[in-house]
Amino acid sequence: MDDDLPKSPSRDEILTILTIHQNQEELHELNAAIAFTAFTNLTIEPCEYVFPVQNFNEAIALAGKFVSDLQTYTVANMGRRLTPFIDRCGNGYSP
Repeated sequence: MDDDLPKSPSRDEILTILTIHQNQEELHELNAAIAFTAFTNLTIEPCEYVFPVQNFNEAIALAGKFVSDLQTYTVANMGRRLTPFIDRCGNGYSP
């Protein structure tokens, strides 16, 4: 019966997953910055983050908040902000 339960990932598997995710987020950041600059002619300044976690489990729980709450807000907010730059036919930038 224990064979039916998923096994916990190893340290190396977790590090691989986190590295892949970090790489995806860095590409996302680059693409978002390029789009933001193209639409606004402004540059996004870098931020420094300090997270209130003491261990791996707290870090994973906090990361879950980013994926669900903040990502949903960001997508909605960027859509609202970029809408004025989309022409009536949806053909992109029209000053």
